[in-house]
Amino acid sequence: MKEYPQTQEEFDERFATEEACRDYLWRVRWPRWFQCPRCHRSAHRPAAGSSFHYCTECGHQASVTAGTLFERTHMSLTTWFRGIWRVADPKWPVNALALQRVLGLGSYRTAWTWLHKLRRVMVHLRHDRLSDRVEVHLTSLAGPGVRIPGVRTREGPLIAIAAEVKRGLIGHVRIEPIAVDGLRTFVSRAVEPCSVVITDGADVDGYTGLDGADYTHRRVRQYSRAQQVASALRTWLPDAHHGGVSGKHLSYYLDEFTFRFNHRACRSQGKLFHHLIQRAVRVKPVHYGDVVEGARQ
Repeated sequence: MKEYPQTQEEFDERFATEEACRDYLWRVRWPRWFQCPRCHRSAHRPAAGSSFHYCTECGHQASVTAGTLFERTHMSLTTWFRGIWRVADPKWPVNALALQRVLGLGSYRTAWTWLHKLRRVMVHLRHDRLSDRVEVHLTSLAGPGVRIPGVRTREGPLIAIAAEVKRGLIGHVRIEPIAVDGLRTFVSRAVEPCSVVITDGADVDGYTGLDGADYTHRRVRQYSRAQQVASALRTWLPDAHHGGVSGKHLSYYLDEFTFRFNHRACRSQGKLFHHLIQRAVRVKPVHYGDVVEGARQ
């Protein structure tokens, strides 16, 4: 069987039932063999008449959705899969209103909450750090059409952008809103030690925090690749979300942009769908309170 569906027709046929979706999650979460979430051993047996499995070593009762984004969800897995397939479309950005229409959800709030849960799995700074030559840029999100309620300055929130440079081209990026003195913390999460960190020649206090860190810090007076990413972000944000971005939840809109930018060369909706499912089964559950408060995992 193919790792992921290639077309809409294949998707509709393959994930028509809850059982089919659950089987797919099982193969993605445990591609070789079952691993007990408690004792990490593999011996298990299915529980009669349910989707649970018992670890025969410690007796822990586990399900394929427990401890993942799908834990205790009130939405069917078939609906989850249809929504993730829609979000994975590389040609069309999706917002909560569009998702509500596509999935036939009863309220805008449900679609909004669902999308924010999914955005939380798109980027993991502590797991996917950049390396070698990385350009870093501090900027504001201020620009035509960008309206972000809840921020304290007219210029908008301060954004840190790190762009990996491979053979003169932009590779993967990481983006976060930060405080003026928070650049060093951002770089330590986003960039592997011993990398070359390049900033522009601007006299910005935040850049001095990189001097003496575990990086080779260079200043270059030229338009950087990270500044190109900033321009793309300012274009994408109002186009995709029509300026309706809360300052409290800004990090997660930036995560969505980062995911899409880092997979910009991928034209396969099925492959992006598979990537999102892989991430969804590897993160802790996201609860409604976390979404509302904008809390990071």
